[in-house]
Amino acid sequence: MKKAILLILGLTVIIFAAAEARQPIDYRRTLFAPLGDRTLLFEAPQGMCFLDESKYSEGMVLSHMQRLGRAEGERTVVAVFADCYKLSSLGSSGEADLLDIGTISWMNPFVGEKSPLPRPDYLDMREVTLRDLTAHSLRRYSLANLDPETRRTDELVAIAYDAQLKLEQDKYQTVGIVVATLIQDFPIDILFTHTSKEPEKDRSALYSLMDKFVTQQIALNRH
Repeated sequence: MKKAILLILGLTVIIFAAAEARQPIDYRRTLFAPLGDRTLLFEAPQGMCFLDESKYSEGMVLSHMQRLGRAEGERTVVAVFADCYKLSSLGSSGEADLLDIGTISWMNPFVGEKSPLPRPDYLDMREVTLRDLTAHSLRRYSLANLDPETRRTDELVAIAYDAQLKLEQDKYQTVGIVVATLIQDFPIDILFTHTSKEPEKDRSALYSLMDKFVTQQIALNRH
């Protein structure tokens, strides 16, 4: 029987949808996102692709994530990315899951369209707010644990967490990380979550992944 379940808990999206094996859609690794008076360029991590709102199943995920951001009154979700091979299977016969997923959010209205602060001062401000915002988003999880302190580099502030959730009769473990940065003058938050019955990534791996990812996004838009 075809099954399509969309579950959004806090910052994680898990999808079980009709699917069959197809070729990866790795041509969707770059995205031009209009923000205010500019357009930013993003590139998804290796093996991951941006969701296409013109595709029914993918558009459903995007619209739910965007509504969630607006409901929280904090951010505008501009992009969602997931495993290319998994995305290529959505909407066919069988089952597929998106258990590794990332979002790129423009922190408007929480910060504003652009940051009035230079990067060091902006990161100082986000060190104070990032933990509370992340904890608020995780309130739907059971046994959610955030790192006791944020981590700071010259380019970003980050905090990782793990949590448990139950889908039907199955229990899952989620490991996630939220990063605050500036790309040009735009306040951008980036989330990545890995969800599995037996996670293959830990918090340390996510910090390393996001350090490289954020550095790449800043470099792509440095002009």
